[in-house]
Amino acid sequence: MFESSSLLAFANATESKPAAASDIQEVLDLTGYEALVDLIRREGLDKIPGDFLEIGCFLGGGTAKLAKVAAEAGKRVWVIDVFDPAFDVTQNLAGNRMADLYKKFLRGRSQEDVFREATAPWSESIQVIKEDSMKVKLPEDLGLAFAFTDGNHNAAWVKSDFKLVWKRLVPGGWAGFHDYGGDLPEVTAALNSMMTEHDGEIRRVERIKKRWILLVQKRREIPERKPNEV
Repeated sequence: MFESSSLLAFANATESKPAAASDIQEVLDLTGYEALVDLIRREGLDKIPGDFLEIGCFLGGGTAKLAKVAAEAGKRVWVIDVFDPAFDVTQNLAGNRMADLYKKFLRGRSQEDVFREATAPWSESIQVIKEDSMKVKLPEDLGLAFAFTDGNHNAAWVKSDFKLVWKRLVPGGWAGFHDYGGDLPEVTAALNSMMTEHDGEIRRVERIKKRWILLVQKRREIPERKPNEV
């Protein structure tokens, strides 16, 4: 899940001493949101109706990059996160639990505090919902031009997050999903299942393999189902 070489300092650090804010600043964006911003610019998602949404923000570096674009476009970034590093106990292929990795990287610091520091300059363009994404209730009239999910990696949450995002994605909008084709195989399997289920609604699929990112565009016109189709 983590691809920045600067994380080595965290991986090898002792957990007895809390990390300094300046240390954590180096690894605020663990995913590489520049690629997502490039997609937003390329596809003109900052110019079509709909806000941005992020499920799973961790340290907030990626959120800040999205919020900067949103602020320029007069949009808002909706952020859904429980802010509990112990919440996700999914194991990767190496047998490491996500919860343990998060704890080790934070080294005693509060995830929410780091997030607030990282996103402070764009806080007016960010709406935070501190809740389990499976339980969250978004405004019924909320449309999304772009969404990115990197929340709980359990297959049940991955599928739930896909449904939450896809339902509100505007025609022509894009959704991104992290850890596709990476070291969390149940994430990949769950996303493949959801893409099969919504195949007729998908216009285009792209991958950023080195970042483990899957990008899916919703069709501008959704074909009507025939009466005998479920």
